[in-house]
Parts: sequence; C-alpha cells; structure tokens
Amino acid sequence: MVEHLCYYIGMAASSGAHERITHLKATMVQVRTLQADLLDQITEMERLHIAEQVGYRTTRQLLIGALRVAPRSRPAWSPTPNWSPKR
Repeated sequence: MVEHLCYYIGMAASSGAHERITHLKATMVQVRTLQADLLDQITEMERLHIAEQVGYRTTRQLLIGALRVAPRSRPAWSPTPNWSPKR
C-alpha cells in the first residue's frame, strides 16, 4: 500500500526505504498473529473457567493481574488477588 502511494504521488522509493516498508509490514503481520493467539488463549481460559480455579472471580480480573505491566510492590501474578508473600 505504501509503495503504491509513493509511486502514484511521484516519489521513487530507494531500496532501503522499500526494505524498511517490507520489514514494517512483516512485523505488523507478526503482531496481528500474536494478537489472534492471545484472543484464542483467553477464549480457552474462559471456556475452562481457569480464573475461578486460581482464585479470581472473573477472567478479566485474572488477565489484569497476570498481564499488568506497571511495576508494583508484589509479584505481578499471584494465585489469588489478595495474596502476599509470608514475612
């Protein structure tokens, strides 16, 4: 698509530009494939009621706990939402 736009507005893309565009497109395909895999995994977790098995009320709560990116004082994932290490 980008190559076509460059061509139609009269911009000749260098081979380096073409390689970068190709790499960008390939990366986006990988991202979309990974996103689809994530959705499949979440669907399977929901079907199997995994959240309840590990102490969460909903799959949503499990995902928030397990996939949290921001740092915090306790481990990112724990078997129950109120879990804390023994002192």
